[in-house]
Amino acid sequence: MGTNCLGPYLLNHFLEPILQDTAASAPRDSVRVVWLSSMVAVATVSEGIRFEPDGSSPVVLDNVMQDYMQSKVGNTFLAYEAAKRMGGTGVINVSVHPGFLATQLNRHAPAVQRRIMARSTRIQAILALICYRARS
Repeated sequence: MGTNCLGPYLLNHFLEPILQDTAASAPRDSVRVVWLSSMVAVATVSEGIRFEPDGSSPVVLDNVMQDYMQSKVGNTFLAYEAAKRMGGTGVINVSVHPGFLATQLNRHAPAVQRRIMARSTRIQAILALICYRARS
């Protein structure tokens, strides 16, 4: 959770005034924050993130992959909350699965993983347009 959620949250928190100042004088919809999630987040626990009974912190689950999935759905929640908080300021917040974008994310992955994560140019183009034209 710390690396995938707390780090990006803190970075965004401290940059928020700069982002909003920049958006005030920049072309419309040109200031964006892209939160990286993952398509594996759809397989997370039913609550999205399971917290300790006292609500103090996320539960560390028995499975490392489940913990990873919780952290990635956390980024989706953070993007949503940032979009609500910064709505009307000109700062766009979007959450994306980077495996569907034209990246070198899987360049060293085994062939079977590269095939699973393969994406069509049509999907790449659609997602790039969504990130480019997204409205918070």
